[in-house]
Amino acid sequence: MQTAREGRATDLIALLADLEDSGDVIRGPEATDFDSADLEDALDAEIELSDDDDPRLEGWDETTDDNSDGAFVPSKGIVTEPESVELPMRIELLVADGCCRVHRPSWMRAEPRTDSGQEFLDEIGRRFDVLSDIGGWLSLNRKAFLATPDPWLLGVEALNEMRRGHAPVSPGSFLALTGLDKLEAPSQFSRHTTDCFLVWKDGTLPLDFIFGPEARMAWVANAVVQFAAHQGNALTESVLDRFKTITKPRGANAQTLLSSKPVDHLDFGEFIAKANLMANAKWTDVVSAYHPRLLERPS
Repeated sequence: MQTAREGRATDLIALLADLEDSGDVIRGPEATDFDSADLEDALDAEIELSDDDDPRLEGWDETTDDNSDGAFVPSKGIVTEPESVELPMRIELLVADGCCRVHRPSWMRAEPRTDSGQEFLDEIGRRFDVLSDIGGWLSLNRKAFLATPDPWLLGVEALNEMRRGHAPVSPGSFLALTGLDKLEAPSQFSRHTTDCFLVWKDGTLPLDFIFGPEARMAWVANAVVQFAAHQGNALTESVLDRFKTITKPRGANAQTLLSSKPVDHLDFGEFIAKANLMANAKWTDVVSAYHPRLLERPS
């Protein structure tokens, strides 16, 4: 069952082959795509899954050979691999026309023949449903990032998200924001996303990137820029220098106190500390990574 929850694509293929050999499932053209439990009713109203009949998404379940040419390196953009390099089979969320949808490959086509087979297929289906919900959330809330995979664009709503008490770049907060916390614990969620990739026509990006250090720093930087603009101020070198020593509170009581304060009641230093606390980032690293953009006026 652990393989169903967190295995790579090749592991899942091997698992399904074993289940077929044992007579627990049947695979191939005669089998329809297995159904997983309907999870939509348990999700928060913020998640609106894409309609499978949306014409913009037609053909996405076809082969993705054309999408396996490169990898996205944040500091360099899309980096294509030499044509001679054969990338391994993987679990993919395909990005096109501002939408992101999990790819359910043909090797998943299977039907249960025993209760054990049904249990394993349900677990695999549950995992892909969670991935589908991530794609649905990105399609609704991070269209700019899907159009241009720049980590800065993962923080476009950072101030409003802080006001609602969420930092989507943190897995636990993302689960609470989307309602997936009713279905998944943070530790299990991270296993679901292992070895999964966002795939554009000309490059790829590990799905975990949207919860990684660069995404968290970009989110904090955006939040600080947006908060300064909301106050009618612009960030300058002197302002950054004045607040360069800001750190997250270390004690549990201090963290709880800061977390409980409404965003619009914070002074600038407190806001910086709270943003870094919510995103689990370090302010000196944020300034180092995004110094030029911190000094830009928001559009």
